[in-house]
Amino acid sequence: MSYYSIADKCSLLKKINNSIDLTTLLNLFGEQIEKLALLDGYLINLVDTTGSALISLKVHFTDEFQFLEETYAGYRVELEAEVPNLSAKAFLAQKTIQADIANASGEVKKLLGLWKLEGIAAIPLMAHEEGEPGKPVAKACGTLVLLKQHGAIDDDALRIFDELISLFHAPL
Repeated sequence: MSYYSIADKCSLLKKINNSIDLTTLLNLFGEQIEKLALLDGYLINLVDTTGSALISLKVHFTDEFQFLEETYAGYRVELEAEVPNLSAKAFLAQKTIQADIANASGEVKKLLGLWKLEGIAAIPLMAHEEGEPGKPVAKACGTLVLLKQHGAIDDDALRIFDELISLFHAPL
């Protein structure tokens, strides 16, 4: 079942199509993420022109760390098979990777503790066939990293974000 009604999708697609540049589009994407009120922060990362790194182009941290947003804007994560970064792993695997305080280990557990999070997920920015989240219709152009301070990020929330991503994927 869809979270967005057909009317909501049409209205949002009209706004997306009227976005004149990448910054406007990323701001609209960020507004829609925040409007859902399902998490405490996010990063929108797009692959660079060489395909060798993800670059954080839109950053919204939890309240305590918002002073670092400008510092992390433009942050590069190299796309190497052995990199411990969740975003790079999700991009390379072309699938959502998530962790929470109960199941995380190693670098991810340290990351959760450092950023005072209980849940994190990295979702590839790619469209899926309607009703089939495991069937991508195009290669990812980046990742959306979700940050949650209290509790894990549940499957229902991930489905909603997949639906939102499917609306923004092509213009990104």
